Amino acid sequence: MMACGGGADGPHHGPSGDPPIDLPSKDSLAPPRFLYVPGPEGRAVGIRAVIEHADGTLEATPVEVVLDGPERQTSGSATPPRAGSPHQGNRVPFAKTHDTRGTFEEARTRGTSRASLGCPAGGAPVTAIRTARNALSYLTRTISVGTYGVDQSLSSTFYFGQDGIFGSVAEGKSVYLPPNLVQAGTSTGVGVIAGDGSGALSVQFLEGLSSVSLSFGVGPWSVGYSFLSPDGGGFARAIQYDTSLSLSVASLSLLGSVGLAMQTSSTTLSPIHLLTPWKGGCRSETDERTPMQYFRDELEALEDHDESTLEDALAAEFAHDVLPILASLSSPSVGAPGHNVPAASNADMVSQFLSQDSAADSAVNTSIDGQIEDFSNAINKADDTSDGMVRAASTNRLHVERSVPSILGPTALLRESQAGLDAATELMFWLAATRSNKPRFVSPRVERIEIAAEEEAQIVVTADEIAALIDASPDDVLGATVLITIGVTGEPQSFVLEKEQLTLSYAPAPATSSTLIRIEVDLSTAQGAFPPDATEWVVRPSMRLVRVKAGPPSQVILHAPYRTFSGAPVSLNVQTYDHEGRLVRDLYRVRFVDQDGVELGEAVPEHGTALFQYVPKPSTPVLRKATEELFEVDDKARLGIEIIGKGFSRDARVFINGVEVDSNSRSVVDPETIYALLPEEASNGSLTVVVENPGGQRSSSVEVETSE
Repeated sequence: MMACGGGADGPHHGPSGDPPIDLPSKDSLAPPRFLYVPGPEGRAVGIRAVIEHADGTLEATPVEVVLDGPERQTSGSATPPRAGSPHQGNRVPFAKTHDTRGTFEEARTRGTSRASLGCPAGGAPVTAIRTARNALSYLTRTISVGTYGVDQSLSSTFYFGQDGIFGSVAEGKSVYLPPNLVQAGTSTGVGVIAGDGSGALSVQFLEGLSSVSLSFGVGPWSVGYSFLSPDGGGFARAIQYDTSLSLSVASLSLLGSVGLAMQTSSTTLSPIHLLTPWKGGCRSETDERTPMQYFRDELEALEDHDESTLEDALAAEFAHDVLPILASLSSPSVGAPGHNVPAASNADMVSQFLSQDSAADSAVNTSIDGQIEDFSNAINKADDTSDGMVRAASTNRLHVERSVPSILGPTALLRESQAGLDAATELMFWLAATRSNKPRFVSPRVERIEIAAEEEAQIVVTADEIAALIDASPDDVLGATVLITIGVTGEPQSFVLEKEQLTLSYAPAPATSSTLIRIEVDLSTAQGAFPPDATEWVVRPSMRLVRVKAGPPSQVILHAPYRTFSGAPVSLNVQTYDHEGRLVRDLYRVRFVDQDGVELGEAVPEHGTALFQYVPKPSTPVLRKATEELFEVDDKARLGIEIIGKGFSRDARVFINGVEVDSNSRSVVDPETIYALLPEEASNGSLTVVVENPGGQRSSSVEVETSE
């Protein structure tokens, strides 16, 4: 990928006649918080998180991190992919050229000169979106249904640019691995796209991007990330974090713990158009704020703006739910990514990414550019079989997991943003409907209803509020049909307004944090005398938005990278959920402790996620006691040993009288307990036990106590 315009820290010029585009300054980036020093291989075992909150204490299930030694390390820089692409044989649906040679540079030539762009008109399609200091951000939601590894989808995408919020709708097809008989689900993503230095990205380029997505399970959720590929192949300088809720039936193969999906086609149904301008108006130049801070500030202005129209009210609700997500990506600089050192926060990682004018060959391996190059290299080296593609995805997952400070953070907030996304989708539908000639009698308000967990919301629709909209008497609207739609994709349910008010109870589904409810009125059944065209009137009382406050913490998720380089820091993420699966955003204290109970440090959650980084060391197993026990194996009693101690890796080896216990004859229950069957060759006389972790860390020997 080629650099655009001026030097590393200077202005970046667009096409001839355009003003220079200033990137966020590299000088504003804090240096990495850690210095990587290679260490011995092994396992960091028994890492725990203790959560102290107002209602008590919770402890997360301990985690283990594989620590690779120097001989497994890669070079300090992400290397560019080889010139050719192996994906020419088309042996599987994933076969596609991913040669990154100049792709983004070529794609940018299809962009539009910033100077030639006027201020966009609301609701009208645009040819390009002006970037804010050379970047766009966006949220997207996709509903998909698939079978036998191929699915169809409908996606709504909302872009944040220099001038406002833009929206589009597209349908697409994807192939996914592992395949199954039936798959259906909804996924949500937040992304950042680095610009090309021209000050704008063309709609042709944006609509031509296709996603390559990797997903995996963390606790009860499916989370992941996506890379974006332009029309010509390769990968754009962009990243997207995803979460999904899906139903799948009868997986046809178990290819690994990573799901892989690639979009193969996309058809635009509603072209990119301006949904709402920023309240500051159309600006000719960008100020000194970083792109993410700029979007965040403008969303705050939308949320605080007087809601004089339904468009304003819907935009405010969208801003309300998006703000925590963008806030988590735009906090003050703490530490930039370094060689084998993740950034101190997602915001630092994004800031470093947007401060670069290109993906240079010397990209830091933990940076976003380094993550993109790692995936490109893995795909280019893989064979075109399903197994080969999944292996490449699994390798990249390990790289991304140790490089991203918090994958859980933005994905959890995305799950909390569904009503906001409904509001943005409703705004898009509403703007499209304004082009009809039907008379409209619409309340400009969205009424918020806040309830506690397990509480039902009361939806009350009165004859008075309907009558006020159409300048009629309350008696005239009695008998009208009231249509209630839960969410933008729900089916309307009809009720008759028989009395002065209609009262309905709504119980949100478990894990649902917010729901947008549309209310429409059909006057054809009302008892009043209305004009003949009243059946065509659009009558909409205030929309309702139900928000559920999470209950006290009941479940804890502690997430750490599966493996990293010994001597490198790891990012520990903690989230708490109430008993129905809603993210708890209240403040609480998290203490992180190692296998010996030694305090590693503390953290408090920001936007629902507590993040702590430290450099783990290989754990040496410690034996406290070993006792003979009888175990039932295949309906037979077998003599074995219960080993009690600490620091036991999930892959620990057990030696009894110097003889290793076969892996099928031992079970690591947790970091403090191992069960092992007694080998026949070690069953005579006194017995001693030694436990060894991967990496060679061995315990002292302990003599086995004979059970009475």
